[in-house]
Amino acid sequence: MEQLIKKVVEFGALNAKIKDTNSVVILYDAKEKCKEGCPFYDKKQGCPPSSPKYKEIENILKEYKKCMLIQCENMDKVDNVLREIKKYLKEEDKECFIFGAKVCNVCEEFYNEKCTYPDCKHKGEVIPQMSGCGIDALKTALNMGYSENDFVIQKNSYKNEDIKFYGMVVF
Repeated sequence: MEQLIKKVVEFGALNAKIKDTNSVVILYDAKEKCKEGCPFYDKKQGCPPSSPKYKEIENILKEYKKCMLIQCENMDKVDNVLREIKKYLKEEDKECFIFGAKVCNVCEEFYNEKCTYPDCKHKGEVIPQMSGCGIDALKTALNMGYSENDFVIQKNSYKNEDIKFYGMVVF
């Protein structure tokens, strides 16, 4: 496990912690919170209502035994590190599922195209957002051994609240 953490840091994460998937905290009402307060609700592929449903997340967490929470200085870095670790684990013949920190921008970032949601042309490349899947990143981080002093903070421009930059890999 230490080798995997070293690899993640090589890919650009500030750090990472690995525990059992039962450390992950799922919020039952997360999608409702997104519907009420997020401008990306029903506008991006990795966000509700197109993101995996609560029961799907529960099944994913049962399927995999370990969870690695990565911490980065910004959302772009989180998703870049997640893509690298997924590729690395695939090369090692290990299956994984990744959850990111930001809304989908695959079309714009990788194809220089306008987003085609809801008829997404690049579904296989989308990283579902942790919070959009109902995963409570902060409570999960605390369960994984981070302290509140470890959180990387940036102001969320549309809600004027702090965002913590985490991504998650289950394997």
